[in-house]
Amino acid sequence: MRSFAVYRLPFAEECTMLVQHSAPSELSSLTELDGKEGFVIAPFSPSADCPILLLQPDEVRTIPVKEVQSLAKEKREASEKEADRAKYHRDFAAFHKELANNKFAKIVLSRCVQEQISHDLQPEEVFWQACKKYPRQFVALFSTPQSGIWLMATPEILLDGDGSEWRTMALAGTMPYNENGVEWSAKNKAEQQYVSLYIKRCLERCADEIKEEGAYTTQAADLVHLRTDF
Repeated sequence: MRSFAVYRLPFAEECTMLVQHSAPSELSSLTELDGKEGFVIAPFSPSADCPILLLQPDEVRTIPVKEVQSLAKEKREASEKEADRAKYHRDFAAFHKELANNKFAKIVLSRCVQEQISHDLQPEEVFWQACKKYPRQFVALFSTPQSGIWLMATPEILLDGDGSEWRTMALAGTMPYNENGVEWSAKNKAEQQYVSLYIKRCLERCADEIKEEGAYTTQAADLVHLRTDF
C-alpha cells in the first residue's frame, strides 16, 4: 500500500521525495482540494475508474540529484499490436471528421506503445537518467496502488506564484532544435494561438489583471516550442 513521489524542479541540483505509508486519497473533483496539501495526480477527465489522487506524505526528504552512468543500450522489441494500430486509425478518422466539420479547431490524439526490455529496469534509475538528460524540465516519478508507476518530464508550468501574483504559460508547437534558429510554420503558430486564447479566457474569469508576453521560442531538450507567458 506504500505510495511515493519524487520530483526535481528545472535546473535544481536536489530532488524531493514524498512517501505515504498508505494509498493516496481519491477525489472526484479538483474543488475537493481546497484547504488540502500534498502531491496531486489528476487525469484530464476524472472518473470513478480514474479519480484524482492526493498523496499526503508521512515522510519528506531532500536528495541530491546523483550522476549515474548511461543505461546500456538494450535491444527492445515493440509490442504494438495490429488491433491497436487499427483502433488508432479509426480514432484518427473520427478526429479528422470533426475537424473537417469545424466542430473543433484543435484535437490532440495520443497513443500507447508497449515495449519489452531485456534487463531488470528500476524506476528510480530511469528517474535519475531523465534528470540528467532534461535539466531544463520538471521531472517526476510516482507510484501508487491505484495508478501504478508513472514517469514524466515536462517544460510546462501549470501554475506558479504566491500571494496576489501568479504565473502560467501556453506551450504548443514543436520543432527540432537548430542552433541557427527556427522558422515557425503558420500551422504551428495557429495551434499555439488556440492554446493561448483558451488559457487567457480561463484566466479572465478569475484574474483582475492579466499580463501577456509572447509568443516566443523556448528550448526543451532537443526540441523547441512556442511559448506565451501570463
